[in-house]
Amino acid sequence: MLNLYFFCNLILCFDFLNDDQCLEIKNALQNPPELSGISANIWDGKSLSLYIKKEFEITLGVRQCQRLFKKLGFSLKRARPIVSKGDVSKKEVSKKTSRISKE
Repeated sequence: MLNLYFFCNLILCFDFLNDDQCLEIKNALQNPPELSGISANIWDGKSLSLYIKKEFEITLGVRQCQRLFKKLGFSLKRARPIVSKGDVSKKEVSKKTSRISKE
Protein backbone atom coordinates (compact mmCIF):
# COMPACT_ATOMS: atom_id res chain seq x y z
CA MET A 1 0.00 0.00 0.00
CA LEU A 2 1.28 3.46 -0.88
CA ASN A 3 1.84 5.90 1.92
CA LEU A 4 0.92 9.53 1.35
CA TYR A 5 4.51 10.79 1.15
CA PHE A 6 5.46 8.19 -1.47
CA PHE A 7 2.28 8.87 -3.45
CA CYS A 8 2.94 12.63 -3.50
CA ASN A 9 6.47 12.03 -4.74
CA LEU A 10 5.12 9.89 -7.58
CA ILE A 11 2.69 12.56 -8.70
CA LEU A 12 5.19 15.41 -8.53
CA CYS A 13 8.26 13.76 -9.97
CA PHE A 14 7.40 11.04 -12.44
CA ASP A 15 5.80 12.51 -15.53
CA PHE A 16 7.31 9.74 -17.64
CA LEU A 17 6.25 6.75 -15.45
CA ASN A 18 2.87 5.83 -14.04
CA ASP A 19 2.30 4.65 -10.44
CA ASP A 20 2.28 0.94 -11.33
CA GLN A 21 5.57 1.25 -13.18
CA CYS A 22 7.14 3.09 -10.23
CA LEU A 23 6.04 0.37 -7.84
CA GLU A 24 7.40 -2.32 -10.15
CA ILE A 25 10.74 -0.49 -10.33
CA LYS A 26 10.86 -0.10 -6.56
CA ASN A 27 10.21 -3.83 -6.11
CA ALA A 28 12.88 -4.71 -8.68
CA LEU A 29 15.44 -2.52 -6.91
CA GLN A 30 14.99 -4.51 -3.71
CA ASN A 31 16.45 -7.58 -5.43
CA PRO A 32 19.75 -8.12 -7.27
CA PRO A 33 19.78 -6.92 -10.91
CA GLU A 34 20.33 -10.50 -12.16
CA LEU A 35 16.80 -11.44 -11.06
CA SER A 36 15.45 -8.76 -13.39
CA GLY A 37 17.52 -9.93 -16.34
CA ILE A 38 20.19 -7.23 -16.07
CA SER A 39 23.80 -8.37 -16.12
CA ALA A 40 25.22 -6.13 -13.38
CA ASN A 41 26.53 -6.70 -9.88
CA ILE A 42 24.68 -3.80 -8.27
CA TRP A 43 21.94 -1.36 -9.18
CA ASP A 44 23.28 1.94 -10.45
CA GLY A 45 22.06 4.57 -12.89
CA LYS A 46 23.23 2.63 -15.92
CA SER A 47 21.66 -0.68 -14.87
CA LEU A 48 18.38 1.01 -13.90
CA SER A 49 18.29 2.78 -17.27
CA LEU A 50 18.69 -0.59 -19.02
CA TYR A 51 15.96 -2.14 -16.88
CA ILE A 52 13.46 0.65 -17.62
CA LYS A 53 14.26 0.48 -21.35
CA LYS A 54 13.81 -3.30 -21.34
CA GLU A 55 10.63 -3.45 -19.25
CA PHE A 56 8.73 -0.30 -20.28
CA GLU A 57 10.39 0.81 -23.53
CA ILE A 58 11.11 4.21 -21.95
CA THR A 59 14.53 5.75 -22.45
CA LEU A 60 15.94 7.52 -19.40
CA GLY A 61 19.44 8.84 -18.99
CA VAL A 62 21.78 7.68 -16.26
CA ARG A 63 21.39 10.93 -14.29
CA GLN A 64 17.58 10.71 -14.47
CA CYS A 65 17.81 7.19 -13.07
CA GLN A 66 20.07 8.39 -10.26
CA ARG A 67 17.40 10.95 -9.34
CA LEU A 68 14.79 8.21 -9.55
CA PHE A 69 16.75 6.19 -6.96
CA LYS A 70 16.50 9.09 -4.53
CA LYS A 71 12.80 9.72 -5.20
CA LEU A 72 12.03 6.05 -4.55
CA GLY A 73 13.84 6.20 -1.21
CA PHE A 74 17.11 4.49 -2.17
CA SER A 75 20.63 5.86 -1.83
CA LEU A 76 23.61 5.29 -4.06
CA LYS A 77 26.72 4.28 -2.15
CA ARG A 78 30.16 3.88 -3.59
CA ALA A 79 32.03 0.66 -2.97
CA ARG A 80 35.15 0.96 -0.86
CA PRO A 81 38.21 -1.01 -1.92
CA ILE A 82 39.21 -3.84 0.40
CA VAL A 83 42.65 -5.34 0.66
CA SER A 84 41.75 -8.98 0.18
CA LYS A 85 45.07 -10.82 0.31
CA GLY A 86 48.41 -10.22 1.83
CA ASP A 87 50.08 -9.47 5.10
CA VAL A 88 47.69 -8.94 8.03
CA SER A 89 49.77 -6.12 9.46
CA LYS A 90 49.67 -4.26 6.13
CA LYS A 91 45.88 -4.70 6.02
CA GLU A 92 45.59 -3.13 9.46
CA VAL A 93 47.75 -0.19 8.43
CA SER A 94 45.59 0.47 5.36
CA LYS A 95 42.38 0.70 7.40
CA LYS A 96 41.12 4.06 8.58
CA THR A 97 40.74 2.90 12.17
CA SER A 98 43.57 0.51 12.84
CA ARG A 99 43.50 -1.86 15.82
CA ILE A 100 47.28 -1.86 16.11
CA SER A 101 48.19 0.08 19.23
CA LYS A 102 50.60 2.96 18.86
CA GLU A 103 53.68 2.50 20.98
